[in-house]
Amino acid sequence: MNIKRYIEIVLDNSGSMSTRLANEPRYIVAQRIFESSILPVIGDPGDKVALRLLRHGCQGHSFMEILPNDRGAMLERIRQITPGGDTPLYYTTLDAIEACRNELADEYLIFVLTDGEDTCGVPMEKVIPKDLVDRFVRTYNVLLCQFAVDDPLTQNNLTAFSSYVGGNSVILDGSGSLEEMKRIVSKALVKTGFSSRLPLDACFTRIKGFPVAWKELERKEGFDFHQACLLWQEGLLSWKPEPDMQVDPTQAAELRFVYGVRVRSMLPEPLVKAMFQQLQKPYHYSHDCIYWDFGKGRWRYFPEKAALNVFEHPDHESDENQNLEMLVEKAFTGRNRKLPTSTYLPKKVYQVEALPTIMPLFTLRKTRDTDLNHVVYLRPGDRVVFHL
Repeated sequence: MNIKRYIEIVLDNSGSMSTRLANEPRYIVAQRIFESSILPVIGDPGDKVALRLLRHGCQGHSFMEILPNDRGAMLERIRQITPGGDTPLYYTTLDAIEACRNELADEYLIFVLTDGEDTCGVPMEKVIPKDLVDRFVRTYNVLLCQFAVDDPLTQNNLTAFSSYVGGNSVILDGSGSLEEMKRIVSKALVKTGFSSRLPLDACFTRIKGFPVAWKELERKEGFDFHQACLLWQEGLLSWKPEPDMQVDPTQAAELRFVYGVRVRSMLPEPLVKAMFQQLQKPYHYSHDCIYWDFGKGRWRYFPEKAALNVFEHPDHESDENQNLEMLVEKAFTGRNRKLPTSTYLPKKVYQVEALPTIMPLFTLRKTRDTDLNHVVYLRPGDRVVFHL
């Protein structure tokens, strides 16, 4: 039985996509990425694929059409897209979410490619309410590709947005080659569940460290030498255990993964061998990298944590003894007139970093309100927006 998938392809057709990248307009480069990386993983039997373009402004609805379930026809339609307009990213993503809610499918996938952040000036929390995210969107697979986005603050905004909707974000460096962009997108599609391509790519190739004697490994990890030999005889280990051997870290990691599936989980050999057919040998995987989805009967990657750029406070080195609470409060509310407006930009997402000489806990006033009790507590790693 074919799995029914509803797939939203949200492509940035704003005016900035006409600027040149690698001697070609950005939208042409984006079409090449679509052809080589995205097109091969959609259009399967049971797929319903929607092409969605950005809204014309911050009102109304975005343009959407259901594509023929034929890869050649899909590519022809993508090649007809021409750029123009702004980037109402949040509202267009909301349209894609609402479309998913109206479709009956086994899986919902939303792929977004954009070369810039939202331009409507409305916070993402107001455009896409949190209760909508918690009830529906977190069950969807959302992948946001930051296409030729090189500004760290814009990257933070887009990464924060993808994290807010429970999705993943990848950055396609504008200075990188087209082949590198294709590779990044293809890998992200597999890791986020868009692609069902098997076998899964290995989680590592080589682990650094020093070899250890088998008895030491047995004592620390609880491995049984006889059971390890059986794993080799069953064809699940790429190396043969020997009593007097030195086990290198890469071999130990492979044994750790295979031992966990076959021995510690007590799964029968036929089932384990069927599971391992979805992987490639040597089995350089780990249990914090992939997991077995019993509902789908396949291995899946754990989602990667979104990364944010961390910016130090500009005044902390020159005046470390200044009261931190007052300093940050002034920067946050805009009352520090000595702080240039270019230091913290409105609606940009920052991440808090602890100062080396101060406890990593401080308070900020949420708004310009004079209520002294209106305080929010921040720790390193929290995301904040400065309103100047």
